[in-house]
Amino acid sequence: MSKLFTPFPLSGLNLKNRVVMAPMTRARAETTVPDELTVLYYQQRAGAGLIITEGVPVSMQGRGYLFNPGLYMQEQVEGWKRVNAAVHQAEGCIFAQLWHVGRVSHTSLQPSGEAPVSSSAKLAANSNAYAYDENHQPGPVQASKPRALSVAEIAGIKADFVRAAARAMEAGFDGIEIHGANGYLFEQFINPTVNDRTDDSASFVGGRYQNDSLSFTLYAGQLEDAWHQYYANTKYTYAIDPGRRLALDFNIYRTLDYGRSVAGPINNTSWSLSTAYATGAHTFSLTHQQINGDEPLDWIGFGTMGGTITIGNAVQYATFTEANERSWQLRYDYDFAALGIPGLSFIARYVRGDNMDNAHSTNPYYTARHIYDADKNNKHWERDFDIRYVIQSGPAKEMSFRLRQSTHRATGGYRYVDIDEMRLITELPINVF
Repeated sequence: MSKLFTPFPLSGLNLKNRVVMAPMTRARAETTVPDELTVLYYQQRAGAGLIITEGVPVSMQGRGYLFNPGLYMQEQVEGWKRVNAAVHQAEGCIFAQLWHVGRVSHTSLQPSGEAPVSSSAKLAANSNAYAYDENHQPGPVQASKPRALSVAEIAGIKADFVRAAARAMEAGFDGIEIHGANGYLFEQFINPTVNDRTDDSASFVGGRYQNDSLSFTLYAGQLEDAWHQYYANTKYTYAIDPGRRLALDFNIYRTLDYGRSVAGPINNTSWSLSTAYATGAHTFSLTHQQINGDEPLDWIGFGTMGGTITIGNAVQYATFTEANERSWQLRYDYDFAALGIPGLSFIARYVRGDNMDNAHSTNPYYTARHIYDADKNNKHWERDFDIRYVIQSGPAKEMSFRLRQSTHRATGGYRYVDIDEMRLITELPINVF
């Protein structure tokens, strides 16, 4: 007890004491925008070393209770700014608890009266939401039967959390907490009695032809009841002389929804063309990439931003594959073998994208994540540096070490946040057979 009222350093925050106020649902923001009573409530409790707010919905779909202030509209951001200013004036610290209730919701709270969403379609029996009853009066009501999220929708909810975190930063919060317990959305995926997903299967067929200077690749694939996708690639290298060469690399994807179209309507053609000029240890590259369609380029792993995509401007952080996006890349490579250091290489690149526009899309999953405003200057860029060393001999031969640094910046109209990222990657290939 002697330490309870002493300061505590928390990841760069200096808490004035070790008392943390737990989240408590208030349901008193009648318009979902923090009002003067919200300001007063948190200001009066700023004596705690740290305040964790009530659950803050990341989207309208994430609501399970009436009158909770959210972080999915700019008006809410402005309201939280007033709250945070009052807490900081009283020398307090405050975190936003980001929240999606999943199936513990009611149709009266959902956009257009739709069913709540979850990992499965299992009803949250004997669980109440605070919503409107049959007489349109607020009160506890049995949670409505949910529907299972598609893989594409899961990616949309991830994006909702990312946007809400960015809005929390804009609003002046000192940090965030993600509500991952109490039977809400995150636990609905973890809990095996709720989550009975099998998810979609995927299949593909294709092949590749290559000779000394030319290669062709062609694949056709499908994600069950979501889309058919066709991919083609051709590469050509022309040797100008023994020390110089010119290389071309063309990629194209054609994606169309089919079957039950569980990822919504998709009609997308995406392509990239890269040209590279190599002279000695130096390689200079220029790439243009174009996304044609009101939906972004989709691929296996898109739901979790995992997997890989073979297209010219998919780089460390961004893939530059938003609806109707166009992008250019400038790249420089250097091979230190020319200086007597075989295995050491360096890459620097800059990619810039613009023209993102999905205003005409009829896909409810992609547009739920973000709708680009054509009146905004929708642009972003990424700058990457990469240095890699591969051990050339000895017991650790082929083991590599790579240091990557990435900077991403965007205008307010782009859906991803700015980032500065450093990665250290170590790889040790092992021959099993």
